[in-house]
Amino acid sequence: MDAHAVEHILAGSPAHGVIRFGRHLHQALGQGFVREAPDPAQLPPPAAEAGLVHISFTDHLYGPDPQSAVDTVLRLAAGRPLSLTLHDIPQPGEGAERCARRQAAYLRFVSAADVVVTNSQSESRRLESAGDIHVVPLPIEDPRPLTAAPGPPTAGPAADTAPSIGIFGFVYPGKGCEDVIDAAPAGSRIVLLGKVADGHADYLAGLRSRAAARGIDLQCTGYITDDELPAALDAVTVPVCAHRHVSASGALNTWIAHNRVPLTTASDYMAEVAERWPGHLRLCAPGELAEALAAACRTPASTWADTPPPAWGWPEVAAAYRRIWSTV
Repeated sequence: MDAHAVEHILAGSPAHGVIRFGRHLHQALGQGFVREAPDPAQLPPPAAEAGLVHISFTDHLYGPDPQSAVDTVLRLAAGRPLSLTLHDIPQPGEGAERCARRQAAYLRFVSAADVVVTNSQSESRRLESAGDIHVVPLPIEDPRPLTAAPGPPTAGPAADTAPSIGIFGFVYPGKGCEDVIDAAPAGSRIVLLGKVADGHADYLAGLRSRAAARGIDLQCTGYITDDELPAALDAVTVPVCAHRHVSASGALNTWIAHNRVPLTTASDYMAEVAERWPGHLRLCAPGELAEALAAACRTPASTWADTPPPAWGWPEVAAAYRRIWSTV
């Protein structure tokens, strides 16, 4: 299948990470058709010339429950070949009942689609029993040359300046914010670099209370524009990705793209990234987070990369999809 004949469907908020991924993939390919709307019911009619349909999918964007979401996507494909990038892969950490419900829907997709892509081997292993799955890692977007980065500080924070611990991306349960608050060194501050996910305002209030109980200052910046992002990421003493149930992380790649070496809690996915791009993240066991944070706050230079970001951007991701679609 030629990429010119691919129809990309983007149904959801333009700010949603899955929709953003689909839009950037279409733009990186520089060809094909696109249908976009805030809701699947509002999508314009399909292009008559289109062949294969590609959708970047997470279940809550396409229906009130996982099986309804699958029904919606199959209806949108309308009998044409279907290609899917599956995000937010079900995993046991989200709860046995919820995982089983979502897993059944995702496995149904793997059986029904002509092409299925995940962003990691650890994700594909959870679905491979239903069919063949391609793996295309998330891109390192707009990597910054080492020469353009401010680089590590020459010394630790001044005595009157509290070291900062940064968590980037949408704020929502499961991001590991509680673990970071509980493990943060006394006198440090935590900066949530992003907006609170819709429906979770009370969650942020709980995080503030939890931090206050430990004497930790917690700030939430709200949405950060692309122009403001480099300075915001540079200003943090210690970048952290402490997701409890991560399947693939764009936030991790954003830190890497900006020459930071984030401290990450160990998981199958984080171990996979550490093996793929050695030296660009630091793994620690969940029980060792407090010790690792304290050490990083004392030696902030350890959180800056001394090698360039990996050469894996949107051009490489687009080329991988072209190769995959050429087999359909």
